[in-house]
Amino acid sequence: MPWSRSVEVVSGLLELPEPDVDGIRVFKGIPYAAPPVGPLRWRAPQAPLAWRGVRPIDRFGPRCMQSGRLGNIDPENPLMGEDCLYLNVLTPAETPDAALPVYVWIHGGSYTIGSGSEPWYQSRGIARRGVVMVTLNYRLDVFGFFAHPDLGGAMAGSGDFGLLDQIAALEWVQQNIAAFGGDPMRVTVGGESVGAASVSLLMASPRARGLFRGIIAQSAAFWRRSSIHGHLPLAEAEAVGRQFQNDCRAPSLDALRACSAEALLAHSQNLRPKFLPVINGAVSPRDPMQVFLEGKQNDVPLLAGWNAHEGSIFGARLKDVDRADFGRHAARRLNVAYSDLAKIYSLDGQDGAQAAIDTLLGDEFVDYPMWKWLEMQIATGTAPVYQYYFNWRPPAPELSVHPLTAPGVFHSAELYYMLDALHTRDWPWRREDEHLRDLMVTLWTNFIRSGDPNGRDCPLWPDRRQSHLVATFEPECMMRSPLHVERYRFLDRAYDERPPLDMTVRTFG
Repeated sequence: MPWSRSVEVVSGLLELPEPDVDGIRVFKGIPYAAPPVGPLRWRAPQAPLAWRGVRPIDRFGPRCMQSGRLGNIDPENPLMGEDCLYLNVLTPAETPDAALPVYVWIHGGSYTIGSGSEPWYQSRGIARRGVVMVTLNYRLDVFGFFAHPDLGGAMAGSGDFGLLDQIAALEWVQQNIAAFGGDPMRVTVGGESVGAASVSLLMASPRARGLFRGIIAQSAAFWRRSSIHGHLPLAEAEAVGRQFQNDCRAPSLDALRACSAEALLAHSQNLRPKFLPVINGAVSPRDPMQVFLEGKQNDVPLLAGWNAHEGSIFGARLKDVDRADFGRHAARRLNVAYSDLAKIYSLDGQDGAQAAIDTLLGDEFVDYPMWKWLEMQIATGTAPVYQYYFNWRPPAPELSVHPLTAPGVFHSAELYYMLDALHTRDWPWRREDEHLRDLMVTLWTNFIRSGDPNGRDCPLWPDRRQSHLVATFEPECMMRSPLHVERYRFLDRAYDERPPLDMTVRTFG
């Protein structure tokens, strides 16, 4: 069946773009929910509004309200506002009945910044390999994760509006992606940083059941103790909301709703702790860790991993921190002896003071939560698990020159390769970088198509349920035993939030 002059979705007709030189049609700025403004501020996303005529698709929807703390990370889209619940579709389908696999990408940004229109997310690399690519915006910061006792509690979505936006986008995909040549039965959802933390929460959420058949998670997972990728019990989140109301000197929730978006965003920048997703909420009715321990998660194939120096981008923002003071504070927070912490993280070594701090930060924010999540899925799930370790630094400048880079194999370094986005940076790319890009895009799209990254011309990547090996990229892909497990086990004993689970039968790390 050939394409017609327009594409019909649930809300109306979309203009049909011409294919680009790669044969890809790009649809920008499709509303997947009603604008969350006025009385819909701090409400669960509502159905998108219908329109008359044929809607143009040549401009991205506005980014959701956010600060500029990392500079202009979305140079191709100057728009920003509360009316921001839009998604973009890149389809290589030659006909609308092609039934191609679908990859839905959830952006990172600490739940405070980011958008689906960032240039590296609009790369054609995955779409060129026969995958319909969807990127999306979701509400951020105080607009996406504000909880308050007067909002109606968990079932009304208090504190989880950004995650509910993600679910609404996935529901939209189920209803509409066939019109773009996609197969709603073959949807993989993926993300990096808090995008990965988000998909880990969706994997534990009954509300997201049936919306995807595979997950790719890069460099983050749910973890309540983490101040960057964590989440809060509803009562604690509501206390943060009360604090914010008091800081704004607003007598009521209605008065807060009457404030301008700009004023609310400005007030939120000084708030500690920050707004985070909620446990016992609409998306996570129970602690997701307990869901995984009991084997009640959405049990789908999982590809997940992290980078060699995740903490360097966080540590680079700590100026003139005394290593011993940092270590003693961490020991108190973890309720462990400083001597034990100093030994395993080399805090008292003669060299590498910053490296020791970076390593501990990376373990707490990224490595350990990812390791724990994978260990639980391996122990209680039945679907395949493919683990990776990324150990190749792109030719990027240091943090002082560019706010999204850092020493070592920094947080987000792998994105340029698996998204085929080398061209979005004017760095001196090498042949090794191009080879690694081609390899990772192939492995990722293999997984999106079938739930298994393996295929021709690729090394055999074993299922972690049957093997202790992980795929290590440096830049060739080699299967190796996992690294630094003794550190993760140390943190596991320190946290000790749940009774130990017997993982001896099916885990190897």
